[in-house]
Amino acid sequence: MSDALISPVQRLDAALKDNGIPIAGVSGPNASPPNFTVSYLPEATSEQIAAGNDLADDFDTRYYRLKDLAVIASELTALSGANQQIIRDAAAAFVVASTDRADALIRTMLQPGFGLTVGAGNVLKIGTAASLIRADPRFAVRLGVDLPGDTPVV
Repeated sequence: MSDALISPVQRLDAALKDNGIPIAGVSGPNASPPNFTVSYLPEATSEQIAAGNDLADDFDTRYYRLKDLAVIASELTALSGANQQIIRDAAAAFVVASTDRADALIRTMLQPGFGLTVGAGNVLKIGTAASLIRADPRFAVRLGVDLPGDTPVV
């Protein structure tokens, strides 16, 4: 199992940014409500601040642990064909758009044990998609696929 932990502050920061809410930072969890303190950038609208506060009010205060690549790869292969296609398309678009990350992803694709293709004739490897999900634990979740790259520490 991986030892990489993600704090609730890191997770909330990412969730707010994923929702397009302009923030300067997050602190917490606090001893009493609200659980977190969110610092918004000056350009944040009142609607964005309200949405950010709503998200922060009920946000999970547990730490999460990143899943191992092999676990994510196994979960990927167990997905329906439609969900695999959603992730393949998004991962391929990400690799094309993110040339600065592409080298690291290519190195991951070449690692032993991650050479399986996700679909017949598809050059995108399971290891590539698994690496994306591990690097961004909400990658698949934002696409509507229930495959987080982390798990709560209990």
